[in-house]
Amino acid sequence: MKLASTNGNGRRKAHATPFKIPILVKDGTKHDTCVSLAGSMRWRGCNSEEIYAALLKLAERFETPVPPEKLRRIAESVERLYEPANCPKRCRPSNPRARPQRSSTFMPRPNS
Repeated sequence: MKLASTNGNGRRKAHATPFKIPILVKDGTKHDTCVSLAGSMRWRGCNSEEIYAALLKLAERFETPVPPEKLRRIAESVERLYEPANCPKRCRPSNPRARPQRSSTFMPRPNS
């Protein structure tokens, strides 16, 4: 499997042609193939349940079986780490792993 190379600033270059999933996904390429498909689906706006369903179908092409739990972890991880392409900038955190900031709005304490 040919991986995308990076340009000078470390960002991945887009594939000149779309990656085609082989009829038989061989051992050693399963994880990269799953992540590639999951990332493509997330970019197009799919959630983890939709990605998981597609990965289960893709697993039918695997040379050797993969536990469904691994496929679910990939789907959930991709959903958690990446936003869809059509998501407005305000919903994209600058650092997706950062904790949400507390509101600066003053909230009085309730009377005890």
